[in-house]
Amino acid sequence: MKEDMKIIYALNNELRFEILKLLLLQNYYACEIPLIVKRNQPTVSHQLSKLLNLGVIGVKKIGNKRLYYLLNEKIKTIMKIFENDTSKYK
Repeated sequence: MKEDMKIIYALNNELRFEILKLLLLQNYYACEIPLIVKRNQPTVSHQLSKLLNLGVIGVKKIGNKRLYYLLNEKIKTIMKIFENDTSKYK
């Protein structure tokens, strides 16, 4: 799949979009994201896996925790358009 199509696919899901907005602000551990987006862990994990496979986020294992971060520069630029809509996470 071409990079631009991967980005469109990543944005085409409400939860993935929320996760990307969240990661625009800062990096988060996997255990923190469900609490913030108010969704259950399996659902969030499933969408994190999709975002990882698309190459728009990255993960760093620290001990037994996973730290997620935005990886793709294009997605960072696109998500900054929606930055004002991240106030509920601050």
